Amino acid sequence: ILEFLHRLDVENSSDVAVSVLHSLFSMTPLSELVGICKNDDGRKLIPVETLTPEIALYWCTLCEYLKSKGDEGEEFLEQILPEPAVYAEYLLSYIQGFPVVNEEQKGDFTFIGDLMKREFIGQQLILIMKSLDTSEEGGRKRLLAILQETLILPTTPISLVSLIVERLLHIIRDDNERIQIVTEIISEIRAPIVNVVVDPSDTRKKELKMAEIKVKLIEAKEALENCIAVQDFDQASKLKEEIKILEDAKINLLKETEQLEIKEVHTGKGTMRKHYRSVLFCVTNC
Repeated sequence: ILEFLHRLDVENSSDVAVSVLHSLFSMTPLSELVGICKNDDGRKLIPVETLTPEIALYWCTLCEYLKSKGDEGEEFLEQILPEPAVYAEYLLSYIQGFPVVNEEQKGDFTFIGDLMKREFIGQQLILIMKSLDTSEEGGRKRLLAILQETLILPTTPISLVSLIVERLLHIIRDDNERIQIVTEIISEIRAPIVNVVVDPSDTRKKELKMAEIKVKLIEAKEALENCIAVQDFDQASKLKEEIKILEDAKINLLKETEQLEIKEVHTGKGTMRKHYRSVLFCVTNC
């Protein structure tokens, strides 16, 4: 199966490969399907050093397939997927292994090709989290903490950020907790790349406030769309007013920020600036 996936070039035709796998899964006993993902150490994890784009895609697709099979599938899913906390540590160890790319390496096609393979594997590992059981509070909290950590890592590829943010926001159930966590992430990413000639605590408060306003705006606009869809015009009118207040607050805060003398620290922080912009974009569009 893995050889066949290799011939399909899964990195450039993953949709085709997934369709082929689903057809194969429907004709094969579940006990046989999980055999490819099993190993002898009992950890229910494929060793990082043996991961390939083909095995990562197979593992991810099989987890989703087993999840869709209800109780029957859950029995086999437990054989190839560990507890959320264990899987989170595994994902973190993989992402921490990404190198910092220097200018010389950017022109090395072999290096870039290998990096793209690693990023594809990382994408599949993040997607596997959809199949994790996050109902247990302890495992869920550890998973959230590690997802936050991966977003702050300077080596985390930009191509993985949107998937991580999507998973993070999906796992967080409480709106207030969501606002708090996203605010903290944005603040942690932005803090190292800006040096402002004002009271640092005042600057941090403005950054936190801006992030909070943006998240509230996203939620208010989503709620407005829902109200319009169900023709709840009274609530929609209230939400429009709330959005206007938030937009005004955002503009006023931007004006205050523009009045500050800001100087970026040019000490190789370009990646962190990209992370900051990418996280903001993902939060706005998730």
